[in-house]
Amino acid sequence: MGTSMLKSGSFANQRRSQRILLSAPLQVSGRYPDGSTFAKEASTLVVNAHVCLILLKAPVSAGQLLRIKNLSTTEELSCVAMDINLGAKGVQEVGAGFAQANASF
Repeated sequence: MGTSMLKSGSFANQRRSQRILLSAPLQVSGRYPDGSTFAKEASTLVVNAHVCLILLKAPVSAGQLLRIKNLSTTEELSCVAMDINLGAKGVQEVGAGFAQANASF
């Protein structure tokens, strides 16, 4: 295996920004398929400048637009639910991608 293959392989595994394990209180809001709105308290598990992993009790779908508010700083961001898995105690773990990178969120 040549050096160029090693470099390209290691580059492919690098993240755009560092992950931080962080439990921050959030309010997540959006619309259900029937058009009604929701606003639920949630918390982060992991964050970085581009995405966060959220524990959320409201049912959401991949591709759904969400608005998240950091209750500690009152900062708000738009995001998209990208990946949804059932976590502990039946609470969804939602991978949410920020519409714009934000290292300070």
